[in-house]
Amino acid sequence: MFLAKALLVYLISSIPTGIIIPRLFGLDLTKSGSGNIGTSNSYRVGGAKLAVFISVFDILKGFLSSYFLLAGSDYAFLIPCLGQIFPIFNYFKGGKGVGTFIGSLIGYSNIGFIYAIIWGVFTYLFKMPFLSSFLIMFMVFFLIPISWPSFLLICVLIYKHRSNFLSFLRDFNA
Repeated sequence: MFLAKALLVYLISSIPTGIIIPRLFGLDLTKSGSGNIGTSNSYRVGGAKLAVFISVFDILKGFLSSYFLLAGSDYAFLIPCLGQIFPIFNYFKGGKGVGTFIGSLIGYSNIGFIYAIIWGVFTYLFKMPFLSSFLIMFMVFFLIPISWPSFLLICVLIYKHRSNFLSFLRDFNA
């Protein structure tokens, strides 16, 4: 039964909202900005309205997965995020997984809402979503049980944000 739920979660999370929603706005994120289908690139290319739509759907994917399908499982964070980052429906090229991760946190605990608010406030104040994402990734160790799936997820999220972090360090030291 777990494998069936895990596969369903992966497939739901693989729905490329960063491709579907921008098409409704007449945009193709894969050919604009960084080419990434995530929220940050959608903000750069299409503005706040588009980014909010994509964020909401990515957060919902994580929430629905962790709250309803994988509740209480060590995999409640990992599988939805892997679907978002490596979607089968887009040749395994997805976003960076933060929205889905935040949705998973919300599904896991009401404290997840606080993490989502912190992410939003930091993103708004500092205009650096990746820095807010790093903050959440490290704060999460105070909320979720440390297991190999959660540790693996944090490693994947950090890896996916490595170019942002290196750019930040380069600009900071310039």
